[in-house]
Amino acid sequence: MNKTITINYTSGTTLTSSAIDLLPCGDFMRITNQVANTQEIIPAASIASIIEHGDATRQSGGDAISIDFGSKIQRIRGTIVSNNGGFLTVVDNKKGTKTWIAAHAFDEIMVMFDRSERSGDTTKVTFADNNVISYENAAVKLEGSFICISRECEGLASWFPASAISKIEFLNS
Repeated sequence: MNKTITINYTSGTTLTSSAIDLLPCGDFMRITNQVANTQEIIPAASIASIIEHGDATRQSGGDAISIDFGSKIQRIRGTIVSNNGGFLTVVDNKKGTKTWIAAHAFDEIMVMFDRSERSGDTTKVTFADNNVISYENAAVKLEGSFICISRECEGLASWFPASAISKIEFLNS
């Protein structure tokens, strides 16, 4: 199956083509149209999502992933990959699709995985809306425009856009 890419812009317009190449560049996406022989660099803030059909291999298993878009929640089984920029890539193992999600497009992505015995710090997170949550045994990863708070003893990880968090304190490091 050929790879087809659908770009959903925040303006409501959509572009679907099998002749597009993508290159994430920080908070931008370079889009190369092979047919028109053109390149555009689009800010992540202008893109709601990018879906690649036919590139990912369909398979069973993967982590249970819940994506909170604010007005709706999408649940899939797959994996998440950060490009250390303005997009996360969510691979849906069942559908065989990859979805690029910009930092502005979601509130939280929750990943449920097999527990491990690894522990971390007690971490107090102050969100931009002044909500405060403490996480026990948490590991914090900074990934481009995102922060991942992983609680491996619980088998849970949460991805947040960096703009959603105003402060992180490590209480027992």
